[in-house]
Amino acid sequence: MLSVMHDFTASGLSRRDSLAALAGLVITPGALGQAAPVGRPASGAAAGAQSAAPAALLACWAEAFGAADRIRLRVDAAGRVGIGVDGRTGEGFELVRAFLAAGAIAEALAMVAGVACVPHAFRWADPAAWPEVCTFTMSAGGSLRSPTRLQLELAAAISGRVQSHVPFRPDRPASDAAVRGVGANMSSDRVKSWIVEADDRAGFHAAMRVLASVPELAATIGPSAYWQEGIVPVVWGLSRTANPNMLAFVGQRIEAASLYAFQSGASLDPTLLPPEICERAAAADQEVARALATIARLGRCEATEPVVVARVGVPLEARPRTAPPFQSMLGGLAVDATDPGAAP
Repeated sequence: MLSVMHDFTASGLSRRDSLAALAGLVITPGALGQAAPVGRPASGAAAGAQSAAPAALLACWAEAFGAADRIRLRVDAAGRVGIGVDGRTGEGFELVRAFLAAGAIAEALAMVAGVACVPHAFRWADPAAWPEVCTFTMSAGGSLRSPTRLQLELAAAISGRVQSHVPFRPDRPASDAAVRGVGANMSSDRVKSWIVEADDRAGFHAAMRVLASVPELAATIGPSAYWQEGIVPVVWGLSRTANPNMLAFVGQRIEAASLYAFQSGASLDPTLLPPEICERAAAADQEVARALATIARLGRCEATEPVVVARVGVPLEARPRTAPPFQSMLGGLAVDATDPGAAP
């Protein structure tokens, strides 16, 4: 376990090592607090701090929305993982992506805790306190029981998923089970989303192809070939005034839907439509304006606000995802020794 936790390079942790960390969490959940940083004794607060370190490493593989370089995770001396965003530069679209990614990290941590069968909790920060998002606490004192097969498959999918921002197979749509898994996990009492109706999908695809004809938008959403027949569109409507926590809640649901899609043999490819670029393109081209109106109508969202549009389908080719930048996200797994007895 120590080699998995501490012997990683700038190129990232391999999927094999990620699964080894996952296996350690499954086999010895009660011993999570026994691993310590290199050169330090496994005692007291430092031992508790490392109980969440393997989970933090695994969670780095969560959906990043192109914002992995802005995510900041820190394992403190009480065994907690602080989730934050580097907000010193950039605004608007870039920060929305980062807070979505922070939520995806939170969902991945919860999945890993479920596999380890140990209690866990989140403390969400006051919205005014951003770039802090939340603190995750994973206790090593839970009852020991075997995780379910579904829990294992979902946790393994965090690092095992293939690249989703690729062409999907037009001749092999996602299975009904995959679409049901997405539908069952993409919403909550705080998050609203919508699977575009089957009869409306052709019109939605056509509208997305119009957006993809704009080079600035294609750089984000991909080429028009990504929106052919057989694709199931899913929409999460956002708001420019949404606070970081609300964005993180949406990121959680997108991560959960992505994991369930992969567990069922498909992929979910989320992309955030940049509202400023959409507005400029619509002002310059009436066809783009009509396409945005179609997306708003069929996706039950506001096209003038940030919108997450996702494709559900089967990749034409299974390509491995690029390893996340662990060292910048985790800061070398440094342990903050201040205030070890603070309540989460």
